[in-house]
Amino acid sequence: MVATDNQLPDWALWVQAMGPTAVSGVTTMVAIGVAIVAYRQWRVSKEKLALDLFERRLAIYFSAKAGVDKVIRDGDVRSNDGIKDIVIAQAEAQFLFGDEVLAYFDRLKEEMANVGLAHDMMQGHDTSEDWPKNNFESMSYISRFYDDFPALLAPYMRMTQKVR
Repeated sequence: MVATDNQLPDWALWVQAMGPTAVSGVTTMVAIGVAIVAYRQWRVSKEKLALDLFERRLAIYFSAKAGVDKVIRDGDVRSNDGIKDIVIAQAEAQFLFGDEVLAYFDRLKEEMANVGLAHDMMQGHDTSEDWPKNNFESMSYISRFYDDFPALLAPYMRMTQKVR
């Protein structure tokens, strides 16, 4: 026996009448929930990208610092270890930093080469230039790395997300 509209209880008639509206309401709520999840996933992946960049850039900083540490410790570059670390750091930095950072690496390598040249000239007793002064000026520039380089990298290293 098939029930007609008149035979259904009032609540069933109400559910039957509201069915299409309820379905669209549920669909809207599901769509809003999906949009919220998608937005949060986008934010998480954006923060992960920032963290990955930070870690790669920090590794470059420590690589460059290791090279400068060797030059400052030894007072010389003729072992080439310090310059080699700077060359490697510059190659890794090529696509992660701007031109000003790459130019800083170029100048740092130039000053390190000047230190090596000054040492060679002083050992050969060359008096054509003031080699001790050249060495001092180059070593002074290199030793300012500890202040200059972090300030130069700061705009690239800032994490905008706060830890809650």
